[in-house]
Amino acid sequence: MAHEIKLKDFYSCVILRTLGFQIDRIDRYSNDVAVFVFKDPDKNATQALQDYWDRKLKVTARDLIDAIHEVKSRIYEKV
Repeated sequence: MAHEIKLKDFYSCVILRTLGFQIDRIDRYSNDVAVFVFKDPDKNATQALQDYWDRKLKVTARDLIDAIHEVKSRIYEKV
């Protein structure tokens, strides 16, 4: 089975999408919680998130905005 990482924090999800990580699926729960499951075959997601929290990560503004729109759309899409 391929390695994956599960997140429900919106901004962590946005960062991974900005960096090109693929959303494998969204697990939805009865209390309106969405958990994003990302493919992480090379096991780089944890380090990417650590770089984000340590303020070491540099991304393009346009890529960040695009990822915000995508993650919001995926949260509110009808399933």
